[in-house]
Amino acid sequence: MFRYKVSALLLVASSPLFAELTKQNSASVLKITFFGFFIVLIALTAVYLFVMTVSALVINISHFRQKQIDNKRRLAREKQQTDNKNTGIPDETAVAIMSALYLYKKKLLDEEKTKLTFERWAKPYSPWSSKIYGLRQPLIISKRAGK
Repeated sequence: MFRYKVSALLLVASSPLFAELTKQNSASVLKITFFGFFIVLIALTAVYLFVMTVSALVINISHFRQKQIDNKRRLAREKQQTDNKNTGIPDETAVAIMSALYLYKKKLLDEEKTKLTFERWAKPYSPWSSKIYGLRQPLIISKRAGK
């Protein structure tokens, strides 16, 4: 708050100096002001036109790419339809043949010969394997002298 009061005070104190300068060079001050506004207006217009041009280019490029993708999909669909017409086998028949081959192959893989063998394997002795014996220590109650 104090900062604003100081800046307002400085502005009021410097206003007679500014008024004196404008009285002497009022024509040049007006020329500089209008020239500054003109430069800002030209710069903002240039930025606006640049942004509009770039956005229009991006939109056109995206439409062009979408048309290319649509054409590729259409050509692939037409090629697939002509391939289906040339084979002479209906789709249902092809599906039935493929599923029969799949099930036949799966049945061949499912039949495996299994042989189970059991061997005795002696575990080597380790103190860790007999830790229960270490846990069952008898409880020793010591009697203190005098009690």
